[in-house]
Amino acid sequence: MNPFVTVTPAYKEYRIRIKDMKSIYKTLLFTCLFIHLLLHAPLLLAGTDEVVFLASQPEAVRTFLEEETDIRDLKNIKALLMRIDDTYGNLLGRLKKGDKIVIHVDPAHGMLKNGRWRGPLGGRYSCTGKPEEYYSLLMVRDLYKLLSVNRHISISSTDDHMACMKGESDSYYDITFADSIKLAFKNRALFIISEHLNNVSLDKKAGGLINTRGIHVTRDRRGRKYLSLIKGELRGFLTLYNKLDTTGFSRYYAYDLKRRLMSIGMKPNFWQRGTVADDRFVCFIDFPISIIYETGFISNPRDEALVTDPEMRKKIVEAQYQSLLESVREIFSVDISGPEPLPVKNNRRYSMSLFKLSRMAIYYLEDGDVKKGAAIINKMKDLYGQTRYRSFIDHYIRIKNRALKAERFYQTAQKYRSRKKMTLARAYYLKAIRLTRTKDYFDGQCLKYKQEYQELFGSPRKDKPSREVAAAEKPSRARNISKRDILYRPIPAPMSRTFILPIEWGQDLEEAVKKAMNPDEKDMERIMTALKNASITYKRKETRWVKRKGSRKLKKVVSWKQEKRKISFTSGIYLVRFTSDLTIQRAERVTRVQLNDRKYQNEQYLNNSFFARHEREKKI
Repeated sequence: MNPFVTVTPAYKEYRIRIKDMKSIYKTLLFTCLFIHLLLHAPLLLAGTDEVVFLASQPEAVRTFLEEETDIRDLKNIKALLMRIDDTYGNLLGRLKKGDKIVIHVDPAHGMLKNGRWRGPLGGRYSCTGKPEEYYSLLMVRDLYKLLSVNRHISISSTDDHMACMKGESDSYYDITFADSIKLAFKNRALFIISEHLNNVSLDKKAGGLINTRGIHVTRDRRGRKYLSLIKGELRGFLTLYNKLDTTGFSRYYAYDLKRRLMSIGMKPNFWQRGTVADDRFVCFIDFPISIIYETGFISNPRDEALVTDPEMRKKIVEAQYQSLLESVREIFSVDISGPEPLPVKNNRRYSMSLFKLSRMAIYYLEDGDVKKGAAIINKMKDLYGQTRYRSFIDHYIRIKNRALKAERFYQTAQKYRSRKKMTLARAYYLKAIRLTRTKDYFDGQCLKYKQEYQELFGSPRKDKPSREVAAAEKPSRARNISKRDILYRPIPAPMSRTFILPIEWGQDLEEAVKKAMNPDEKDMERIMTALKNASITYKRKETRWVKRKGSRKLKKVVSWKQEKRKISFTSGIYLVRFTSDLTIQRAERVTRVQLNDRKYQNEQYLNNSFFARHEREKKI
């Protein structure tokens, strides 16, 4: 102490206060440190391996791992990230060491336990009656020959499907997408492909599917026959790529395959011009680097002919294989087309950090933790929202917004529940359930909402088996044939009964009349004259406004005026009624008419034309 400075009592008190404050600060510091260690005990207590694992992760990923306090979630996310590193990290180095790229081939549907193919049970069969699995096997066998030759590729699938691809068997069993994903994970697959063929039809024929323009005999759900006019057709290939894939591999593959298929003369479907970022693509939610082929509509004769032709089928499969090599080259920067794997310099390389963040976000959303999932998606937006990955980020933002909206409905339902307003609570519970029940990555949320709803109001919806399952459980039975089908012999209808006159595209009117009515030469001449001069009288509504007497207000006056309009018999289905002197009493164009021989007459389909004079055959 300086002897020339006088120490006052106030100064002594000040120094004591400083010492007390320092001790308080030290105490607070140690307390905070202790709390930090306590919160991160799962990471620190695990040992040095965890420290090394954390250090190897990108900064954005490491931040969320350090904030995670739940041991279960931490363990699952660690396994998820390690699987990503093990499969997609240092691909070139592992190939040089002798490892192979595993391609998992997912079976297209398959055989059920009762021995019936699943495809036909869901209407998945061709216009010639073959199941979708038949053509799928033809395609994967040709693809297997190409994949198995490449020394850098290994093929994974179920044992029975592998035997089918090798040509050792012709049948394989159906497997769920969840089981297929488990098998792909077990085999360290890089990519999942699923070889399917489209068969969505515009209508159902009396004995199959209709996917071509024209007039066809169809059936309704009750089995009643109709004559229907099909104006369009569905055809062309589709490649469905996974929207959850933030690497860009699936999307690049789909567009490259489209280019190659068009170069060999194939036409894409009108839906997103053949490359579909399918929002319903939840079958491979836990394996986003995946593709579903829909190589044409086998319910269309022209598309079925393409996949039936062996030479054309080889060209299609060759395009699928070359697109795979090109996608691995562009996205993972490795050339596997030669005897040795080679590095490739490009600008399309994916972001490992973004891929890991997207997988973590989906994990939390599946688990029902909307807050953590939304936080990770917000981080993805901050880091990559203005980069070339923007299109991927936009999809995840829509997922986040939907999850948060459902959570707000849930919170509102709970608020009304606490106030005993159960009608409003029920309405908002249902709103939350409807938003989350259609997507698998909302399963955790939806389960929580449904459980609370069921406790309060009972089950929101009775679980019914699907049509496919119900059909599979029923034993196959032959259609009951009534006595009328066997014994009934149609007789010529009276002249006054309405004729069904179908006119195909490009068909001459005289030819159509001959098929529909089968008249002799004299009657044909009279019918053609009546049809060419046919006109229909109809009423046209006319509205006028007139002044009232002694008033400035207008009065609305409606009248009906009869007018005649000439009928032009172009392609289509017409209902025509003649009088006894063969003048047209009625003529109407329809898109569908029931083939009821008691109500209509037609020689081609009902065999009961008034003008036909030949012997009728039994209708079976």
